[in-house]
Amino acid sequence: MRPGKLRIGVITQPPSGTPVQSECLEAIDETVKLLEGLGHEMVETRHPVSGDELRETTGRIVRTKIFEAIEDMVEARGTPLTKDAVEAATWVIHEAGGKTSGRDYASAIDSMHKLGRQMGEFMLDYDVLLSPTLAEPPIKLGAFNPQTIEGRALFDRMRHYSPFCNIYNASGQPAMSVPLHWGADNLPIGVQFAGRFGEETTLFRLAAQLEAARPWWQRYRWLKLS
Repeated sequence: MRPGKLRIGVITQPPSGTPVQSECLEAIDETVKLLEGLGHEMVETRHPVSGDELRETTGRIVRTKIFEAIEDMVEARGTPLTKDAVEAATWVIHEAGGKTSGRDYASAIDSMHKLGRQMGEFMLDYDVLLSPTLAEPPIKLGAFNPQTIEGRALFDRMRHYSPFCNIYNASGQPAMSVPLHWGADNLPIGVQFAGRFGEETTLFRLAAQLEAARPWWQRYRWLKLS
């Protein structure tokens, strides 16, 4: 079943304001042309949430939950946790999570709910949102090696590489990355579509329409055999 004519918001800058490399923006330009050709309405827009609040909120919740999970494992094993027993980045997260108060954690949960409501209200004007999946083309294996990059530097690097996805982790909206663009090195550069809360069906229908209009299975086959 076709998705029908959709009103699609086009977002090229993440909430954090992280710069987006040209190949990723080219992927959006090509996708907009494709979608317009399929009869969809394209509207330039931007996320309504604060990038600083999103970063602090998600970071505080993740740090606290990882600390809790590690402490549960330590208790079950009956041996104390040492710095050498975990990756350097995990140790940094564990230390930070242990300093989070119950009040701070509860405040982060409230903030997360607020961000979800903001996105829910924002989506009343759109059926789907389009953005780059990542801010850079594919990187080499090992670029995020937690054994060779200091913890905080690793997190900063990850945030700059992937600044578009965490908003949907926070809001609970369905989202998908579709390989509609291929870079100069013949690797896929994804574009991301996000739908309204609970409306995964819209994304599945749109994905089917896009794959029919610009198939990518041959690319997968080439990558698999090469």
